[in-house]
Amino acid sequence: MNKSEKVSLAFGIILALFAAFLMFDGQILGPDTAGIARVLGIMAIGFIAGGPSLLGKDRNRSEEQA
Repeated sequence: MNKSEKVSLAFGIILALFAAFLMFDGQILGPDTAGIARVLGIMAIGFIAGGPSLLGKDRNRSEEQA
């Protein structure tokens, strides 16, 4: 696991925890934070699963293999 994968994984986990906190305490940003928390959670899952490909880091490696 290289540095960009670790950064993407850490950012995804932090974003997922923040989204869970918004779901838990829904009055932080106003009365309707469930939608914002859902979007942040989906983005967090993408960062965790996608890794550096979402950041465009391994685009050169995938082009070389093709």
